[in-house]
Amino acid sequence: MTDQNIQWVFSGIGATAIAIGIPIITAAISFMLKNLRFFMSEEEKLHTNGTTRAFRILTLSIFSVLFTGLYFCILTNNDIQSFSLFPYIEIFFKSSISLPFGVSIFIVVLIVAFVPRIKNRIAIIDERSSSKNQSLLTSLFLLMVLYILFFSLAFGYFINAILSDANLRFSINQENSLLVLLQLSKIPISYKFILFSLSLIYLMLFLPLRKFWYFLSHSKVQVNILLMDGTLYSSKYLLNSDLDNCILIGDSDNLFTPDKILIPKNNIKQTSFNSVHYRFGRRIPISTNITLPEQFNSDEKRILKAIKENNRVFLLSKK
Repeated sequence: MTDQNIQWVFSGIGATAIAIGIPIITAAISFMLKNLRFFMSEEEKLHTNGTTRAFRILTLSIFSVLFTGLYFCILTNNDIQSFSLFPYIEIFFKSSISLPFGVSIFIVVLIVAFVPRIKNRIAIIDERSSSKNQSLLTSLFLLMVLYILFFSLAFGYFINAILSDANLRFSINQENSLLVLLQLSKIPISYKFILFSLSLIYLMLFLPLRKFWYFLSHSKVQVNILLMDGTLYSSKYLLNSDLDNCILIGDSDNLFTPDKILIPKNNIKQTSFNSVHYRFGRRIPISTNITLPEQFNSDEKRILKAIKENNRVFLLSKK
């Protein structure tokens, strides 16, 4: 085969690859821009299929954890030439209190996130005492922040400690522990395995937090659907937004409950949404701040009577 034929073959392969690759890359970028936005309204999430929702949650969760881990690795890096937090953090994690402290936080978060009896007890306390509502919610939120801070600092410290050890033991001679990552080829496979295991454990430590946060506060979206014939389905849950050109709704957001309704899309005249908010696993009742006159106490009724008397005197004086 001549050089000209070889050039022709490769140019043909290249042209084919470009012709196929560009639409695929364009479609992938369009999909990511549409579905991998960090902030998306609950109504938009309803109209994405289950696979896309799962992919979005998984992707954003992994990226968020990796970004957090990378930030704390940079924050706790062991820099020989300049100021570093590493020596100060090392004092804490080498002390006798760090392990019991971390285990305690981990157990408390697991209990609150997964033990129904404890969750019910927290919800009852929240309902009984309105003065403690905010303090209880704030305390549990601060516990979650403390959980993230502790294990992220621990992750950053141990990663940098291992890299610092490899830097000295194998004479890599880097001034910063994180720069050792640029020369991973000089590190034995055992060190790489430990680094990978720590990253995997750190990722898994974030799994209970989603359940924990969902218990603290979350929202659900209900739909109100008006059909062409005037039939109105109010306060329903959208279970599937595209099922054989129909939508599937139900009285609950649980897919396994009965009494679901399948509605063809061309029969729908109008769709509206309303949000339902939950705290500690229970629906927050929406109450009005308007107080009617018959609900006034004795002092309020006396003030109202005085205002009416003053208005009557003022109107008579104008006449």
